[in-house]
Amino acid sequence: MFQSIRRTLIKCDRQLDKLLPLILILSLAVILRVPNFFEPYWYGDEAIYLTVGSGLNQGKVLYRDIMDHKTPIIYYLARVPNQFDFRLMLTGWMLVATGAFYFLAQKLIKRKQLVWLATLVMMLLTTLPWFEGNIPNGELFVVGFVLVGFLLLSRTSLFHYAFQKKRQQTKVSKSQLSVSFLNRLRTSFQQTSKEHWLLVTAGFFFGLGLMTKVPALFDFVAALSLIWIGLVQTVKLKELKKLYLQKGLPTLPQAITYLILLSFGFILPLLLSVIYFYFKGALPDYLEYGLLYNLHYAGTWHQHFPLALLGFLFTLKGKTLFLIFMLGLITGFRKKLSTRFQFIAFWFSFDLVASLLSNRPYPHYFIQLVAPLSLLVAILIDESMNQLKKNINRFITSATVLIGVGLVFAAIGAILLLKVSPYPTFAYYRRFTRLVTGRITPIAYRNSFNYLDQDNYRLAPIIRQTDEREIFIWGTNPMLYALTETTPPTRFIVLFHIEDLDAYAEVYQDLSRRLPRYIVVMKEAHAMPTNFANLINRYYLPNYQFDHFVLWRKISAK
Repeated sequence: MFQSIRRTLIKCDRQLDKLLPLILILSLAVILRVPNFFEPYWYGDEAIYLTVGSGLNQGKVLYRDIMDHKTPIIYYLARVPNQFDFRLMLTGWMLVATGAFYFLAQKLIKRKQLVWLATLVMMLLTTLPWFEGNIPNGELFVVGFVLVGFLLLSRTSLFHYAFQKKRQQTKVSKSQLSVSFLNRLRTSFQQTSKEHWLLVTAGFFFGLGLMTKVPALFDFVAALSLIWIGLVQTVKLKELKKLYLQKGLPTLPQAITYLILLSFGFILPLLLSVIYFYFKGALPDYLEYGLLYNLHYAGTWHQHFPLALLGFLFTLKGKTLFLIFMLGLITGFRKKLSTRFQFIAFWFSFDLVASLLSNRPYPHYFIQLVAPLSLLVAILIDESMNQLKKNINRFITSATVLIGVGLVFAAIGAILLLKVSPYPTFAYYRRFTRLVTGRITPIAYRNSFNYLDQDNYRLAPIIRQTDEREIFIWGTNPMLYALTETTPPTRFIVLFHIEDLDAYAEVYQDLSRRLPRYIVVMKEAHAMPTNFANLINRYYLPNYQFDHFVLWRKISAK
């Protein structure tokens, strides 16, 4: 018995030795996230998620009774009691995501030191405030779903199918072609192996990413690129029709099976969400705000560029042409590129376009690009080291270096052209250090995040002591909703949605019917329509004056 325990302990010790780099990286991630738990309610998107989550806890139906313009999972994740729990959830989520990335990187990168480097880079860029890694935005949750999806894929023959070296082909008659194709396709579907469940489950995780934020669609397309790589890596394009004649290797019917199983898993969460909202009586609202509104949102931001060509490249047509160009370029040079580099380059290209869908200069949009970027840098170093040993001239002019560096510069150029301003990181940790060392007070620390915090935290006790569940804010201050755990009497949380959707009539009707005890009018908001102003003047009196808003209190019943 003691010998058995000893062997088990030795085995565990060896496993821990192997995982030591990952454990150290995860430990560093936890340390870097400690200041996250001391932040006030200051960030708009996070506050909207928490407000919607509070509405769901109150029994409201998403999109019908309370809405934002993203797909639903992020709001159900936000049904936590408060911001601290939301941040705690994010920390655990990103530890899992980082672990999934580490094991995926081991499948793609040969040198273990570069696996550690890629994992460290990925962890830092998704943890530090630079790209808002400290905020529970949808992109960070998408990263977790996507990396688990890719990790599941790495355990299937699809992964080996994409990265195998050689194929053998035989010639058969035309009559045998159709018989062979149909028989092989039928055989594939008759299999109920663990691998097929892995494919469906992997697709399901990509679908969960889509249900968290729509740009996750591009990660799924990157997963499908494995099928394309497997089909074309060792043959000429004109020979594609002969692929199903291969002996003893994955065939075209098997590729079709991969496509069907992955796509089924991917679509399944969407189908389930449609059924769910149908029975909730909110299907039209879900389709309008949860899905279709994203098309409107992606096309309403207009940037001005110094050159017309640059402006075109940032249009939907321009981005589509970029993806077609990258598909042709990588496929055309496939014999000079490792299959692993092809896959990572495809993934990076698709996620670059995903980050630029709306052309908005928000740093957290580029979180989606971090995982393929970390792998791309690592594999560039890996393959460059191999080529430098052979011939420095070949290294400088190699397709791997030219395409890889070109992609990195394309991403940097896009960030610069969009004038993306990453959040300061050193100042973030210096400010927290000053707090814990007593050089600034907790109140000064709290008020340094957002100019509205001082007023919000002064007003919050007034609202809380009345146990109000609904207030109305004219303007944009979702942090106050989240801080007081209240929701609006209408489904719109911020003035942006009311204006963008021209929903004034609906909001006025909801407000006049519910008449919440408190209305907050932001001083920087656009002037109210006359009917809103008349309603407030009739039933409310200004109760408190703050620097950035006025609190109105109801004085009579309707």
